Amino acid sequence: MFPRIAIALPPTTLSNLTGDRVSASLKDARISVALLPLLHSRIEVGAISIDGLTATIERRRDGSTSIDDLLQRDAGANTAGKSTAAGTPDFEIGGVELTNADLTLNDLESKRTVHLVKLMLKTGRLAPVVRTPLQFETFFDVSEPQANGQVRIASTLDLDLASTCSQLPRSMRT
Repeated sequence: MFPRIAIALPPTTLSNLTGDRVSASLKDARISVALLPLLHSRIEVGAISIDGLTATIERRRDGSTSIDDLLQRDAGANTAGKSTAAGTPDFEIGGVELTNADLTLNDLESKRTVHLVKLMLKTGRLAPVVRTPLQFETFFDVSEPQANGQVRIASTLDLDLASTCSQLPRSMRT
């Protein structure tokens, strides 16, 4: 009924910071956002759908990771004016569906590799406080100690961000 902006990504790749190799790729992704709620500082997202995600994350011997540059906050950002109280974001997501994912975690220090193949994750509606269905399935292969198998979970997720955020250390709330 209300206008939405939608994005559909074709096959896409993300290279590491130096650009010498692909860190992640996907076959297809779709997301839509309602425009009117944005005027009231509320985020309403339709279902998020990602198919064919392939990603590799490395933990180097010094403890840094191959995705640290994506996760770093702007060191020059002024946080002095921000409230120290944890504010729960006002959002709603119609659901998340991740299909045919292939994730690799390489720990160069422990020389351990964890490989998740044919990973599937599906949730119902997500919001700051919600009870939603959760499905997760993957095949796994771990190098050290050597193990492989399949994990299949069907459950209900009780999410309460207001309660969870208030229990975080102050340094993690902003």
